[in-house]
Amino acid sequence: MTTRVPTGTMSNTSSTSVFFIRTQPWLHAKLVLVALLVALHFGMRHIMLDLAAGRVDWNAERLRVLNEVPTLLLVLITILAVFKDAASWRDLVIAGAVLVGALGLGINRYARHRRRKSVAPEEI
Repeated sequence: MTTRVPTGTMSNTSSTSVFFIRTQPWLHAKLVLVALLVALHFGMRHIMLDLAAGRVDWNAERLRVLNEVPTLLLVLITILAVFKDAASWRDLVIAGAVLVGALGLGINRYARHRRRKSVAPEEI
């Protein structure tokens, strides 16, 4: 017995998908962030290969900052997926800015702590 799929089903599904994508701006933002995450992954692979070959002139602080970028992107992607249209874009941008500021502050404090810790044994 052969099962037939009505012709209108495929076109209806396709038009529903297009309608959903056009009416959901958070999805566009999320897809852009995912594309950035994928591009970052390939960029980090290149840096990893350069590190293994000893050809990288990146300092430790710059690599630490780069290490936090995927975390930031994943948190922003999750916020977009969870809150969708529940929060305004202004609130989401403010939350992202606060997150970036908190990560930057944490990285700076950690770098300052490491500098002090490396200087302290030499003074003794």
